[in-house]
Amino acid sequence: MKSALVCLLSFSLSTFAVEHKEEKKTSSIAGITSGNTKSVMMIDPKARAEDFIKAFEKLRNEIPPQKIYFHIIHTKPLNNILSLSLMENGTLLIFRIANPSGAEYKIIPIEDVLEITHM
Repeated sequence: MKSALVCLLSFSLSTFAVEHKEEKKTSSIAGITSGNTKSVMMIDPKARAEDFIKAFEKLRNEIPPQKIYFHIIHTKPLNNILSLSLMENGTLLIFRIANPSGAEYKIIPIEDVLEITHM
């Protein structure tokens, strides 16, 4: 009888500990998402890429292409852009860039483009 009571008590404590840990995880996740954090918005990559292309074309009509900079994650900004096009699935941008030895191409995933600026 005493061993059965010890076994039952041991089982109850271990069950409570597991349930308590699960509650703690849930509350910490809720705390992360319910505070004053930046909200998340889902945007179609193709629509975002098309917006970058339209913004580039608008800037190119107003200022020289040497002064338009695309800021890309983990690399220096791109400028001297001759043309910008989009792959058919809308997730890759193709930059045609002028350099002293001729045109150079860079293919950049849309999620790596941070912003467009001009100098």
